[in-house]
Amino acid sequence: MEFFRITSLFRVLNGIFLYNTDGTTPKETA
Repeated sequence: MEFFRITSLFRVLNGIFLYNTDGTTPKETA
């Protein structure tokens, strides 16, 4: 279960970083 939590956290952080770097829309792929 911890692996899933870590993966989710990294996905969220990745989305935030992409959003901040791009500055327009987050490249989120659900």
